[in-house]
Amino acid sequence: MKILLVNTSDLKGGAAIAAYRLMKTLNANGASAKMMVAEKLSDDKNVIQVGDTFQRNWSFYSERVN
Repeated sequence: MKILLVNTSDLKGGAAIAAYRLMKTLNANGASAKMMVAEKLSDDKNVIQVGDTFQRNWSFYSERVN
């Protein structure tokens, strides 16, 4: 079974850590799990970062300016 977990980060925050642990457990039990994040902090090959730093920062600050 192929599984994709989507989160903002892989290791920053409670939800991110829970999703990361879930991915590790799924992989250890025979599934093919990957995680897609905006901010990658680990060196895990199953975690894929999307977007770039400028884009993430711009989105964050532009929401607050309004």
